[in-house]
Amino acid sequence: MNKKGDSTLWIFLIGLLVAIFAGLFLLKATPCFLGIGCSNEVEKQYFYDTVNAKEVPENRLAKLNSYNEIIERESDNNDISKNLVKSLILTSNANVDPNLKNDQRAGLLPLDLEMTSKYNLIVNAETDERLNPEKDIIAGVAYLKYLKDKVHDDDTEQDDIPYIILAYYKGMDALLSACPVAISGGFENCDASVLVNVPFEDVIGYEKYINSLE
Repeated sequence: MNKKGDSTLWIFLIGLLVAIFAGLFLLKATPCFLGIGCSNEVEKQYFYDTVNAKEVPENRLAKLNSYNEIIERESDNNDISKNLVKSLILTSNANVDPNLKNDQRAGLLPLDLEMTSKYNLIVNAETDERLNPEKDIIAGVAYLKYLKDKVHDDDTEQDDIPYIILAYYKGMDALLSACPVAISGGFENCDASVLVNVPFEDVIGYEKYINSLE
């Protein structure tokens, strides 16, 4: 090969290396360039940060506060936000009624039969321990702790709350179908479309309002 050909080859190789390094730099600078390296982190980030506080009527808040001792104790024991527990009660139990019972759920923090079985509450024709506020809250908060340990994102823990709420309302099967099981046993990269008809905005809105009162 002549000198002119050698020069052309070197120019081509140098140009190719420059293009490769420029491409790598662009991928690092813009993680979602051409869809490469993207995750649903931005989509998840949307939920908690953009939900506005939702005011709680004074009469409902007064009823709820009468259970503060039990809620705070169990929340501390399970490393769960006490105000998340309160906001779930407000969302699920409009009158904050410890005797609430329907075909699906019962109790102050309404629990279904899957939850009661998991935490050994007695439910039969004669007895329904979900109607005992203390036993109901102990089981309900333990279940929230279980969900929190499963639905995890170390960087944006608040953005896991909608998926915890999803599992609380629709069960673990709904969560499993929406979120691939990670190697660690938790759930990651959840599909946000499954949150349709899940009242996570009400729960988060109430939690933010109660937080603002402290």
